Amino acid sequence: MKKKVLIPIIVIAVAAIAVFGTRAYEAHAKTTQEHKVETQQAAKAKAEAQKQDKAMTEFMENKGHWAKDKYLGYINPYESWFKPQEIAPGENLLKSAQSYAVPANEVAQMIAGDYKGNQKEVFLTFDDGPSTNNTPKILDILKNEGVHATFFVIGDHLKSNPKIQQIVRREIMDGNAVGDHTFTHIYSELYPDNKIDVPYFMNQIQETQHLLTEVLGPNFHTGIVRLPGGYMSRAFYHDPNLIKFNEALDKDKDTALDWTAETGDAGTTKALDINQLIHTMDGDIHNQSNPNQVILLMHDAGAKVDTVKALPTIIQYFKSHGYAFKVIENPTPESFVGIPAKTDTYSNQGESLTTKTVVKDGKKVTEKVSDYKGKGYQYN
Repeated sequence: MKKKVLIPIIVIAVAAIAVFGTRAYEAHAKTTQEHKVETQQAAKAKAEAQKQDKAMTEFMENKGHWAKDKYLGYINPYESWFKPQEIAPGENLLKSAQSYAVPANEVAQMIAGDYKGNQKEVFLTFDDGPSTNNTPKILDILKNEGVHATFFVIGDHLKSNPKIQQIVRREIMDGNAVGDHTFTHIYSELYPDNKIDVPYFMNQIQETQHLLTEVLGPNFHTGIVRLPGGYMSRAFYHDPNLIKFNEALDKDKDTALDWTAETGDAGTTKALDINQLIHTMDGDIHNQSNPNQVILLMHDAGAKVDTVKALPTIIQYFKSHGYAFKVIENPTPESFVGIPAKTDTYSNQGESLTTKTVVKDGKKVTEKVSDYKGKGYQYN
């Protein structure tokens, strides 16, 4: 009788040991695999850091050189006040500037009217520079007022131009952000037959990015782009190449950004009264769906002397209305995951996405979908 009872107990014990042993083996194998992956990731990160350190050392030792692509011109030596190592790696601003920076994907939501926050923030942005006469004056005003801005620069201005190269270095060192406004800004080449030439346009973006990295050092990269004429102009003309353009931007993790208000300094080369500039800006702010977030378009090209004159008054306007001054940093990589190529937000980004369970081929799958309810446009 005891033997009959003992045999099942032994069988159960053996089975239990076998299961435990299998699970222990699987857990060990999983732990070993996880450790292997972590070790590989650490080694990769270390190699990348060493590569970055070497690139930075070479950059700081260089007293002037031709760009790797000689078409981009000669890169002039930097002065002792320029500290390229203080730029956040892979970013378009200093490490210290990240405390008052907002990712471009969130700014795109503000422009689309799809942003969830209500805090009062203003982004001063300047296009078409740098210029030797106006940009330094603008930088002086920003510094005196204790605020910062985002500069969308034209790449060709920097090409073999020592003064302009030093100005864009100062833009960064003063705590501002730097974006891409194409290399030449020539409409007929960017938009032949009033349609985006996608490969040519992307090459223009990349040339400017490469030249900025040559000038500002290996830590620098900008992923924010402002189209000449604005993304909204392409939407207005129902550009048939917009979806392909969005796909190209998404692939490179670049965000196209427009604005929510402007001073009106773009439309004329005539002298503009300061009160007129303020009136135009104030009207735009109060006509937008959410006046708490303002992305203000201005210009620092050589002809825009009235913008320089009006800037202190513009800054005081926002200070008196309780706005915090922010700059635009690169979009977060994860913001491109599941992003639709077809948007109606005046950007390749800007739509807030939500997860939704749908049935495909008889199986339930979770995917990201847009819940955009802003005031955008619709494709044909």
